[in-house]
Amino acid sequence: MHEPSTTERSRQRWAAMAIAALCALVALSLYDRRADERTLRAANEAGAAGDYREALRLARTLTEGTTAADARYVEAQVRLRQSRFAEARTALEAAIRERPSDWRARRDLAGVLLFLGDRSAARREYARALAQNPRQEPLPVFTEPRDR
Repeated sequence: MHEPSTTERSRQRWAAMAIAALCALVALSLYDRRADERTLRAANEAGAAGDYREALRLARTLTEGTTAADARYVEAQVRLRQSRFAEARTALEAAIRERPSDWRARRDLAGVLLFLGDRSAARREYARALAQNPRQEPLPVFTEPRDR
């Protein structure tokens, strides 16, 4: 059996260190994601309990990654509960920019647009939401004949 040269041993050590560093990065990423998920859950719970200030504070700390769209959605739900529809619209549009496939945000944006009086934009957004999730229950307001 041949003895590895100094160069080969050095390469093996570097490869082992690189693998260890990669594993550490993956573990750190998973930890951050779990922490973000806990923060998101706490924001949802605060909003459901009526503590809107805390819900918004928590949601605003989540600005990156997959939870950012969820955080904007939580913010929109809080704004809807506060009847602050223009701010809910802004938060829903931000959620959709973060995650264009979020049919819930599109559905809720359609409702906000309808409330704000932009019926044609509401219909377009609702059509997009239905295209993304055809199994959702159609909302009667969008299935009624147009502008009676």
